[in-house]
This record gives sequence, C-alpha cells and structure tokens, in this order.
Amino acid sequence: ARGFGGSTTSRGPMSDGSAEGEAYKEEEPLMDSAAMAAQKVAVDGILYPVPKGFKAKVAALIAWMESRGCKGLSRVKIRVGANSGVWLQKDIKINWRRQEPILEVAAETWIVTSPDVEDPELELAWRLLQERLQGASSDFEPYVDFLWSLDLDVHPYFWEESQLWWLSGIPAALDRVVELRETVAKRVKELVARAQKPGAAPASSGALADVVSLEAEARRALCLVESRAMMADTEPPRAALVPILDHMQHDPSGNRLVLCGLFEGREDFGCPIVVTTSGTLTPGMELRHEFEGV
Repeated sequence: ARGFGGSTTSRGPMSDGSAEGEAYKEEEPLMDSAAMAAQKVAVDGILYPVPKGFKAKVAALIAWMESRGCKGLSRVKIRVGANSGVWLQKDIKINWRRQEPILEVAAETWIVTSPDVEDPELELAWRLLQERLQGASSDFEPYVDFLWSLDLDVHPYFWEESQLWWLSGIPAALDRVVELRETVAKRVKELVARAQKPGAAPASSGALADVVSLEAEARRALCLVESRAMMADTEPPRAALVPILDHMQHDPSGNRLVLCGLFEGREDFGCPIVVTTSGTLTPGMELRHEFEGV
C-alpha cells in the first residue's frame, strides 16, 4: 500500500471557471502487441498487455468521476502498457505555476475504510470485494470495472516459478516473497468466509455460488488494495482507493514535481484530494508522486 507524502499547501480549490482544456479524449491509439514488442528494450523486455476495451473503461471512469464532482480530468491521460501511469495531455494550454491545482478528486469517488480499523488493508479489500459482488448495482461500478481490467502480474502473488527462481540466490528476498504469498492466501480465506456469511454479500452474485470464483475475486480485491491503496490524510486517517491517484507511478527522485493531499487546514473527511504542482510542468509529461509506505 502507498501513502501520501504530507498534505499539500495549495492556495485553494480549482475555480469553476478555470480552463480545463478540451473534453477527455484518447489522442493516440493504445499500443498493440506489435507496438509493445517494438519497445521491448525500453521496458527491459517485459511486455504488459493493454486490457480489452480499456479506452471505453477509462471514458466511463472519467464520466463517473466528473458526475461526482472531480475537476481537471480533461488535463490528464491514463495509460497502461510500457508507459503505464498518469500523463498530462499534450495539447493543454495552461500556465503551470508553482502550487497550481491540476486535479481535484472528490471524496465521493474514494473507496475507504472506517477510521481506526484493526487491519486497514484487509478491511479495504472487503469493501472493494463488496462493491465487486454488487456488479452494476454498485455506486462505484465504473471504478471497480476499471480496476478489474488491470494486469496484476507485477504482484508477487502472481509471479511464476521461473520468476521466483531468480530470487533463489537471495534467500532473504525469496523468504519475504514466500511469506507475502502465504499471508495473501490466509487473508483470501478470511474474505471468502466473510462473504459467505448470510447477508454479508448480495445473494444475486454468481461468484457466491462458486467458491473458486469467489476466491479469485477476493484474491484480486486484496492484491489491488496491497498494490494501489493509500492512506488519506484525513482526521482520523483512512485507508483508501483513490481513482487516478492510485494509477500514478512512484517518484523516487526526491525532487517532487507533484504533490497530492488535502488543502492545508481542511483535513476533515469529505474534502477532495488535490493534485498540485511543486515545480515546472510541461504538456505531455508524466505525473508521478512520492508515495510513502503504509
């Protein structure tokens, strides 16, 4: 899981009249297998397939977020594959100043836990699994559908034996991966048992009738949380899945150009998370954030 590196000191919310560029659109075709193969060297020989229907899922996610009060979404582009992450659109015409708001992600789009839960990751995975089992009736269906389209092969639980073999020369690292996989399996059993309790999940869910399917759904929910969740700096803090922000790549440089957090002095739950600049940004560049461990 990931955490914010402190609250932002933005001057305030984006005004309703701020220029947000053109409506969201896919400027460039998503990479097909041939295009990704051509970039094999650039991604160290690892190919990440683009999910089927990804463009439509992104469009549905953006429309849903805008309907819930998010701002500035037309400024960014969501990518998967070799360049997976969040990027500024190339054609935006904005004078990027220091601490200029780029995005506002409304709290109505976050999937969050209750405060002060004993195991935030497990509780958030349960919340996500509940939304998944509701299907189209879930208020978060566009977001959940987007999450379920993503490739999770980078999570150690899904590593193949050939990948684990590379760690055989580093016993401590291999032991850590084995421990993590055992913990995931244990947590998945807890989620499945919880879902099977009367009234805990929608009776109409087909996954409930098939233990194998339910285990697969629980496993994906947990691994999505472990790889994408963050701690929102609300008071008190809450574990959360925050759309768009959870797709940003980590910035290890120590020279952050982007800050993510609540407006200074507005740490109450319900306020939007704002993404602001902390340096010079140019159209078409990637937005990365220095996440802290949770």
